[in-house]
Amino acid sequence: MKREKILVIEDDEGVRGPLVTMLELEGFEVQEARDGKEGIERATQYEPDIILCDVMMPQKDGYEVLLNIRKCERLEYTPFLFLTAKTQPEEIRAGMNLGAEDYLTKPVDRQVLLNAVSVRLSKKRRIDSFRSECEQIARLQVASRLPHELLTPLNGILGMANLLESGAKNLAECEIKNMAQSIEKSVNGLKKTIQKFLIYVELLTEQGKLPQEERVNSRKIITNCVDKVSKGWSQTRSIKASLIDASLKLSPHYFGILVEELLDNAFKFSDPLSPIQVHTSCGDKVFLLEIVNQGSLMPMNQDIFSQYDDFTQFSKEKFNQQGFGIGLAICKLIAKKYTASIEFSSSDGNTTSVIVSIPV
Repeated sequence: MKREKILVIEDDEGVRGPLVTMLELEGFEVQEARDGKEGIERATQYEPDIILCDVMMPQKDGYEVLLNIRKCERLEYTPFLFLTAKTQPEEIRAGMNLGAEDYLTKPVDRQVLLNAVSVRLSKKRRIDSFRSECEQIARLQVASRLPHELLTPLNGILGMANLLESGAKNLAECEIKNMAQSIEKSVNGLKKTIQKFLIYVELLTEQGKLPQEERVNSRKIITNCVDKVSKGWSQTRSIKASLIDASLKLSPHYFGILVEELLDNAFKFSDPLSPIQVHTSCGDKVFLLEIVNQGSLMPMNQDIFSQYDDFTQFSKEKFNQQGFGIGLAICKLIAKKYTASIEFSSSDGNTTSVIVSIPV
């Protein structure tokens, strides 16, 4: 049976040592850290099932540790218990507001500690089970909708191939060329669908752990995305960009995917004669990306991420676009990984604005 993992973050060796020994004797796998900074590093590497953390420590105190822990998606629901010599009401409220589950007063009674750990681990198991079921449902949603999206371009490819095979001698050169172009279009559509499906599964499963973050220039990545997406649409379509240089710490790969998907949707649901507007700015510790198009992507004044499932298609009867809504589902997962937010608004029903807010 797999042993559950506990991380103890405590700068006092006289407290940490006996605590680690007691938990190991109870059958837990225990890691320890001597200060807040080391605790954050151990937590992200070790991914414990529960964290016991002192409040007052050098480098980073317990509140800073908790704040950093909650920014990591893989530790978002990890139970966090404070160890403290004093339990003032204001101190307890501060910790609870940040997401701490409990406060244990030092010296910690053995049975009180074990009971607290047992209750929190039991709760975590239920949450993990629920999240696993939700992920399974999401995978089934993809699996149920994917065959149609794969078969549509495949049928086009096979149909054109049969025509070429059976009547190539009777076809004019221009007709053959048109068929070849139709086949190429279907192949590219099929490739795009498969790539999106693979990205979605990668983000949804353990393979979707964050790739190496690095400092990237926002203007450079967004400009590349604008050029790439524009080439996929009619040359009469245009983008008006007003971009600033901002240094963002994230994965350039996932950030690029996020921008491309939102731009592609803006083109897909906009007036062909109206330009897409892309604007970036920096607010209070946040980078803002706004994409505006003429055309309604969504029902007016509704939050699509909270009120609709991952694969909802908006205004399909009006725009008749191919696809099964996986692009926005990908954007939702990427935003979650970087504690970013995506807000959609369509105040007049004709103009859609998408604002991405990324902490800096």
